[in-house]
Amino acid sequence: MAKIGNIKLIDKPEKLDSGAAFLLRMPSPISSTVPLDENSFVEVEKGNHYVVVRTIGLNEYKQAFRYGLELAQKGLDILSIIGKADLSTRDVIDENLVWWSSGDEVNLRITDTSSISFSIEKKGALLGDVIASYPVYSTAYRYFRLSQITDDLFDAYRNMYLAFEFLASESVPRKKTPTKSGKIQWESESLWLKRYLSSINQEILTSTFYGILDYKQAFIDQIYKTARCSLFHAKDGESFFSPHGDIVDRKTVADAMDKLTRIFLLLSKEKNPSIRGLGASMSTGSQKSMFISSYVNDSFFILSDDDSPFDQHEEGFDHPRYKNVIKSGTVTENPSITHEFSLIGKIKNIKTGGLTKIRCVELANEKTSLCTGILEVPLFIDGFDFIEIQLNQKMISAKSAKQKFTM
Repeated sequence: MAKIGNIKLIDKPEKLDSGAAFLLRMPSPISSTVPLDENSFVEVEKGNHYVVVRTIGLNEYKQAFRYGLELAQKGLDILSIIGKADLSTRDVIDENLVWWSSGDEVNLRITDTSSISFSIEKKGALLGDVIASYPVYSTAYRYFRLSQITDDLFDAYRNMYLAFEFLASESVPRKKTPTKSGKIQWESESLWLKRYLSSINQEILTSTFYGILDYKQAFIDQIYKTARCSLFHAKDGESFFSPHGDIVDRKTVADAMDKLTRIFLLLSKEKNPSIRGLGASMSTGSQKSMFISSYVNDSFFILSDDDSPFDQHEEGFDHPRYKNVIKSGTVTENPSITHEFSLIGKIKNIKTGGLTKIRCVELANEKTSLCTGILEVPLFIDGFDFIEIQLNQKMISAKSAKQKFTM
């Protein structure tokens, strides 16, 4: 029987042949199983870092990941509303376990993510050459700060939009017209936005919506109508984005967040140079060379039951943990539904050789281990026929506005 800690993942005689496991922000304080229907169950275990979904009939990774995530969030919603525990997932895109059936066989994918932070420093400036003044205070900065200190993407977007909205209204207020009845008729949001966007430096918009002819309409469609309205409203039967919901919706908001943050900072920086910049960037080609080309056709994954800390000075394979391991085939490039740069290694017809649990996942070449990830809880793999290991890679600019949000 396969399990994570003491939570069952799959037991071949049973019909529940698919599922997913996601990390919790903190270990669960309770043990509980939530039946969502006769074929779907969500389980947490006291002291365990994972929430586990068991279901049936999922036959490929994307389907299992997206449906598993949906069920996990529903199960946690129920635990909260009945007063058992208020739990939240974290890093579901970056770290997860997903399994699905293919005929009589069950595939498991272990996903981890490696992040690299970088910055480009300006050298040679003498002390006193430039003394940046502090900006005149704006309430917009409060909303901006709140967007930077939350780990939730949707909360961050709402506050970033409010920061932009206040900044815009400071320089171009919405028009209001008295009606015959004595009430005030406010200018529509779309008309006000177009009027404001026409008043600013157009290069900010053209560079943000590069290649789009009607960039002001693109702002209204992407930033306001699609992202803003879908996050500020939640009416049954109407379009909205559910928190911790579909990954496609999340990608839509993440893209809008990048654009809106860029526009807000560039507009703010025009008023005062001391406003933070956009941070350094790296071309797609450079990132691919760093993340993919260096490893494809030369590296592989190693699974072991050792959870000792990674020693960056360690070379070769003399450590005792290498006496009993499972090794994948050569890694290949695998752009995923969540990450542009991703490697994958596959292990077919698993032969454990006595290895019953996994604690450590390593990327290695023929000379040495390159990087290591330690699972929060032991993963027992008996019951899986194939294992895939996916390592996502992403670059984060050290001085940019916040780029990593969890769910």
